[in-house]
Amino acid sequence: MRIAHISDLHLLDLTGIGPLAFLNKRITGGVNLLLKRAYHHQTSVVAQALQQIREAEVDHLVVTGDLTNLSLDSEYALAASMLRTFGDGHRVSVVPGNHDNYTFTAARRRRFDYYFAEWISSDDPNQKGVWPYLKLLDGLAIIGLSSSIPTLPILATGKVSDEQLNVLERLLQTPEVSSRFTLVLIHHPLMLERVKKLDGLRALTNAKKVVSALSRGRVDMVTHGHNHRPAFVEVPHQDGAGMMRVIEAGSTSVIEAQDEAHSGKFNIYDIEE
Repeated sequence: MRIAHISDLHLLDLTGIGPLAFLNKRITGGVNLLLKRAYHHQTSVVAQALQQIREAEVDHLVVTGDLTNLSLDSEYALAASMLRTFGDGHRVSVVPGNHDNYTFTAARRRRFDYYFAEWISSDDPNQKGVWPYLKLLDGLAIIGLSSSIPTLPILATGKVSDEQLNVLERLLQTPEVSSRFTLVLIHHPLMLERVKKLDGLRALTNAKKVVSALSRGRVDMVTHGHNHRPAFVEVPHQDGAGMMRVIEAGSTSVIEAQDEAHSGKFNIYDIEE
């Protein structure tokens, strides 16, 4: 099976948005847009990436969060319309990033779950909530985790709830999952590369607990976003049999960057016997 991985699209659409929408954390995001982000991330680059992915005859597309900039309805709708050109839930899987639950109101109203419902449906017969979801494909099990939580200004941290981890561990023990190649989607990195002093303000706060659950469950691969640069780490399974590959594609929408590693990226994975 051939999998394409895009992330951190940061699609911007201010259609029909008035000034009252910025009377919250969006005020800091709006300043960031004015300074650099509005030009730095371009919708046209994402469209070009999706076209190249189609030409690569990919079986499934995974998107690891930050589809939007400010959790605006117009941005959710734009992202959904672009994904819909690629396919339904059998062809696309998504998880939210911190920008997709940018405000407490967006998270409380579950706007991401509403707009992306067709791509986060689950094949788990015991599913009680939205997260995590499970998709069973030909030889492949995809599990989508949400590390997306609303935070105060300046913060971009994430957390996977204990409820999600309990369901995750149950899923990893089922024969339907353990007999397949297991791919887990999450937005925040499991091991944040501390490049800057303030990187702790954007970390996955319970990363050790998440890594432990994944390696104990013998997950084959984890894809994530958030850092806007490619990364590859191997983590041994707790039983010593095999490795878990943790991979970031980088941001798919960056039009240009001083550092080539930050320019627009997507990954393609060929999963074989």
